[in-house]
Amino acid sequence: MNLDSLSFTLSQISYSVATLTKKNYKQVVEDLTKLVSLHGLEADRHLLQCLFSSVDFSESTNKISAPSPQNQVLLEHCFNLLNKPSLVSAVCYITDNPLVNHKTLKVNQQFFQQLSKCLRLSAVQEVVFALAFRHSSNSELVSLAQSHLRTSVPALVQSYIDTEGSSRQHEGGLHETTPEVLHLILSAILKNPKEVGLTNEVHLAFLKTLQKDFPKERVPVVLAPLAYSEHCELAPEMTSDGPGLSGGILDTSIADLVTEIGYSFTSSVEECRANLLKLGGRDISASVVARVLAVMCRTHTGLEDGISGGGAGAGGGGGIQTPGAFSKGGADGRGGSGGGGGSGATWNVDVFVQALKEVVPSFQWNSVVAELDHPEFILKDRQGLCILINTLRQGLQTFGFHPETFPIDQFYKRWSNVEGQFSLMQSILKNPDVFCFADYSCVPVAVDVLKTPPEQDSKELANWRSLNLVELLLSLSECGLYSHVQELFKIPVHSCPDVLVLALLQISGPVTLLRQELLTNLIPIFLGNHPNSAIILHHAWHTQNINIKPIIMHAMAEWYVRGDCDQTRLSRILDVAQDLKALSMLLNAQSAQSYPFIIDLACLASRREYLKLEKWLSDKIGEHGETFVMACVKFLHRRCPPQIGKEDTLAKVVPLPTETLTTMVVCLQRYFLTVALW
Repeated sequence: MNLDSLSFTLSQISYSVATLTKKNYKQVVEDLTKLVSLHGLEADRHLLQCLFSSVDFSESTNKISAPSPQNQVLLEHCFNLLNKPSLVSAVCYITDNPLVNHKTLKVNQQFFQQLSKCLRLSAVQEVVFALAFRHSSNSELVSLAQSHLRTSVPALVQSYIDTEGSSRQHEGGLHETTPEVLHLILSAILKNPKEVGLTNEVHLAFLKTLQKDFPKERVPVVLAPLAYSEHCELAPEMTSDGPGLSGGILDTSIADLVTEIGYSFTSSVEECRANLLKLGGRDISASVVARVLAVMCRTHTGLEDGISGGGAGAGGGGGIQTPGAFSKGGADGRGGSGGGGGSGATWNVDVFVQALKEVVPSFQWNSVVAELDHPEFILKDRQGLCILINTLRQGLQTFGFHPETFPIDQFYKRWSNVEGQFSLMQSILKNPDVFCFADYSCVPVAVDVLKTPPEQDSKELANWRSLNLVELLLSLSECGLYSHVQELFKIPVHSCPDVLVLALLQISGPVTLLRQELLTNLIPIFLGNHPNSAIILHHAWHTQNINIKPIIMHAMAEWYVRGDCDQTRLSRILDVAQDLKALSMLLNAQSAQSYPFIIDLACLASRREYLKLEKWLSDKIGEHGETFVMACVKFLHRRCPPQIGKEDTLAKVVPLPTETLTTMVVCLQRYFLTVALW
């Protein structure tokens, strides 16, 4: 059963549009909005495609009637589309890739008239659609669009010029157009006025009116190069005479200075205090401290050998750590204090925290955690994590540190520096004795439904009882870190699969590729012998998320195939399907790849008298035709091999009961006879 998350979403959109009514309008529109938001451009243009195919553009333009629910959604969608960057590609996609049932919008001389009437387009919107259709792969449509522009653009421009200095503004005219839409229209007009039917006189009058409406000091940046092409230049703040370096660059420079000073920066409280005063004193910000802390985490060893050799300076973050890269040897389990006193062997974070407290008594350590999200932050090993956590804990003790006051929400929040955030998550999960998510506030995985409760003593497994952590890791997997995040999930997959399944079911957000893969790999564990099998399968099947059931069915089919179509596995799947009342849905799979599985399952179900095989086969043959028939023939070849052959091959095959074989042959003969009569 070949499950594709995007394909499933597109099918949902098609079904939602087809079943849209006045009664379910609000709910369906909300669902469509969520699907488009989660799946982006593909879903957005498919929705537009479905809406166009569902509206009758051939209705008489003189007929006055209330718009259908589909037409109403299309009106709103087209209105929002005008200000989207995907406008041109989305509009062209409708005509370049029409749906099979799209019959009413024909590319002919009445094309723009029908489109305008049905979508209630203003003069501006009509021009925008024509401009977009000029990029279509349909040459006839391009020609129609160009012809339409030669009549509609001059009328629109003249209307704009005529309203100069008047309090009256034409509804739907250029006066009330957004800068983005105006930019699209101006680009076409000013690039080649004659191509859109403008004379030189009208063109100059239009440009003059435009400059009056948008003086140089008030013209939007996006329109400036078009309205004042002869004066186009960089904004003053972008030149070398503009303001100085931004705070972020200054913060990084301070971190560079700390690296240059080296471990002597924290050789004593007095030395560190003096250094901090030189770097800014009471004006030291949380951003500066976060960058200094990042330097300390990266360069806790080897700095005395010179930063040029090892890349340990402020810019040398290193890469993502592969599993097993964290060594517990040679690291202080408490972490962070580093070499004692003035030995200069590493950073002394005790000294750093105390010196900062003396220089800035009211320093807000809570803010440092949020500022860790910067490009230079990365953790390379266990000792780096120890330095980070110990420094933060000591700093927060200024206000009386308690686990519930630790700003853990900043760890869970998605960072801009995704590699840095992943290195933090990876370090914590590899070193639960240094930091454990279970010790801090989080949204816990609800495990009270489990018959056999999970292990309570392991901090390593306790980390995975945080829904926030699971949700964050799935989000990071979508940012180019798929294989790295996948590796982290191997621990809960093997050690606490029941907890992980519950977490994957309870989190909000889209069913990402990794979430789907994890569930597909976890379900077979509970099809086997696991103490929590029944409750997990029941909980998973009856979850509110409609995307989960196809994943479970896909996992069952894969488990069956990986077991060489083992009948013991098939029997277990049938038992589970009956318990979950899922047999009819399983047998209704539409993918051709799933046919061998559902045919075998149907045969077994018929022997247990759960269904009438002859009727089921006839219905499927009528629904899918030759594709399903060929799948049946291949199934019979596999389950009824020739009696002459290798003995080991014959021994593996469980032959079909005579009654089942007879039923299948009768159905196939009936089909072939019908085809022959045609």
